[in-house]
Amino acid sequence: ICMHDGPDLDPDIRETREQREPYYLPELTDFVRRWFPHLVPEPAVTEKCIYTLTPDRGLIVDRHPKHRNILFVCGCSVIGQLLSEMATGQPPSEDLAFMSAGRFKHGVTSAKL
Repeated sequence: ICMHDGPDLDPDIRETREQREPYYLPELTDFVRRWFPHLVPEPAVTEKCIYTLTPDRGLIVDRHPKHRNILFVCGCSVIGQLLSEMATGQPPSEDLAFMSAGRFKHGVTSAKL
């Protein structure tokens, strides 16, 4: 079960002492207790995953606006297939308009440069 939220953090400092204990354990155990009543609700293992979210919390699969030979992605799963199609000049097998970086009014920039 994945919790796709959490505090903003510095990727160079993955955990502070306060962040070691997962803040979401009560919510997670309540969820398991409610929806999976035959399971032990406490997790055997917890893992943290750091990834970047866009302002609308969606994915980006697109070409660089000035350098069309550069493809970029923010996301995972089936994205590799879509990128390979784009990189080899094939039309993507899925509509990617909703993942375009162009959907942001002011473009996409890094918070830390």
